[in-house]
Amino acid sequence: MANQLIEELGKENLLSGKTAIIASSDFTHYGPRFGYVPYGNRAEGRVKEDDLSLAHLLCDGRLDEAFAFCKEKRSTVCGYAVALLVASIAQKVQAQGWVANYYTSLDVASTADANFVAYSTILWR
Repeated sequence: MANQLIEELGKENLLSGKTAIIASSDFTHYGPRFGYVPYGNRAEGRVKEDDLSLAHLLCDGRLDEAFAFCKEKRSTVCGYAVALLVASIAQKVQAQGWVANYYTSLDVASTADANFVAYSTILWR
């Protein structure tokens, strides 16, 4: 699918920056509401570690490892398939990735909650 999108969009357009690919997905959904509580009540640090591990696997183009990571962790990252696709495109056009930002809904909410959603911004150039 990555090769087909590169062909359709035009590799030269991607390399020149005339065409950009934007994909959006939350990262981990944690808490009883989401049916995902492998780390109990003190999860935020462990979830961040997991999410950043996944983000760095994507940035590094280690797609098989990223997929295995999601499967092993029973990941609640809702868009890991599209993240793998974009990472594959980036790898094929030799783009370098980096994690530009990471936060959770707890960072912006005014109340403590057992449930939270994590967000990571990955950019490629």
